[in-house]
Amino acid sequence: MQTMTRTGAEQRELLLLDGYKAFNKRDVGGALNMLHTDVDWANDATGERMHGHHAVRDYWLQQWTDINPQVMPVRFTHEGDTVTADVLQVVHALDGAVISESIVNHQYTFRDWRVSRMEILHAGGHAHGHGIAHVDGRSSIGAPETETVIVVQAVVMEIETR
Repeated sequence: MQTMTRTGAEQRELLLLDGYKAFNKRDVGGALNMLHTDVDWANDATGERMHGHHAVRDYWLQQWTDINPQVMPVRFTHEGDTVTADVLQVVHALDGAVISESIVNHQYTFRDWRVSRMEILHAGGHAHGHGIAHVDGRSSIGAPETETVIVVQAVVMEIETR
C-alpha cells in the first residue's frame, strides 16, 4: 500500500484554503486557526498592523458589522516559508449591493505551520482588468488562470466534504 504525503506547499495551501473558507462563513475561530498566536496582521483600511489573535479577531468582527467581504483564492505562489495568495475579493454592503470587486495579493509568512505575518502587496485594480469574466452574474477567471481556479475549486470542494 502506497502512502501519500503532502508537501509543505500543499499543507500551507490547505491551511489557507481552510482559513479563507472559515472567514467567508464568518467562523472567526476557524479563521484564527490558521494564525500563529502572535501573528502580525495588516489592516488594509488604516494601514496599521495588528498583533495577536485578539486584535485580528476584533478587527474581523468589526469589519463584518460594516461590510460583507468574500475572498476566494485563485492562485498560490511559494517562496521558502512565504506564500502569496492572489484572491478575488468581492465586498458587499450589508444590503447585498456590490461595493467593489478586485484581485488582491495577500502574502503570508509561516512559522510553526501557522501564519505569522500577513501583508497586502497589491490592493485595488478592478477585477475586470485582471482577466475576470462575468457569466450569469458570477465571476470566473479567464484563461490562462482557468486551470488554477479549477484546481483551487476542487480543493475547496474537497475541504467542504471533510
